[in-house]
Amino acid sequence: MAAINNITLFGISGKQYDFHAYQLNEEFQQVEAVYALTHCDQGRLKKYRHRIVYVGETRDLSTCLDNHGKSACFREYDVNCICVYTEKSREKRLRIRGDLAENYRSPCNDFIS
Repeated sequence: MAAINNITLFGISGKQYDFHAYQLNEEFQQVEAVYALTHCDQGRLKKYRHRIVYVGETRDLSTCLDNHGKSACFREYDVNCICVYTEKSREKRLRIRGDLAENYRSPCNDFIS
């Protein structure tokens, strides 16, 4: 399992989180993590650019996208990358997920106005 690059994401709190980015079809072991699904492409300077589409958390990264309720939204935004931040504590994962999703206003996350 080889990351295609690393990406730093910022929460609305200003806190930064360092993620490893993988192709969407990567197979994972059971890992507890916060994940960001992105549309990733390479710019003119061969640098990866990520558009954050969804931020989630899971206790099992190996199955978290199986039959996901937002799959249609992921296809609509051409998700092709999963960025992973491992964290064992569910409480911390939920806090990080909310911090990131609120900052990026990721289109496949649900927001209450």
